[in-house]
Amino acid sequence: MYYDRLVDDNDRGWVFSFVQKVVESKLNEDFNELFIHLDFDGDGKVVEDDLRSLMFCDFSDLSDHQKNYLEALDMEKLGHIVEGYLEEFNSMNKKTMNLVMFR
Repeated sequence: MYYDRLVDDNDRGWVFSFVQKVVESKLNEDFNELFIHLDFDGDGKVVEDDLRSLMFCDFSDLSDHQKNYLEALDMEKLGHIVEGYLEEFNSMNKKTMNLVMFR
């Protein structure tokens, strides 16, 4: 999603509303039920800030060699995987890289 690239609150709000409408009208899914695992305040309603934690990547499962994009459900595990890749990269390159992961 391009949500994090948008600089205007109105645009971000529009994208969130559009995704919500598409999930319900095209996928025939209840938006709040589909993303209930992202409902951080537990009120049963997934809001724009909750959806910011939705993350997909193709390297979260080291045993999957097909490298399909999957939702990253365990941020701690993902952090360890990214740190491992970073250590490997830095050990093989003269110019090392530092990364910071944040929500």
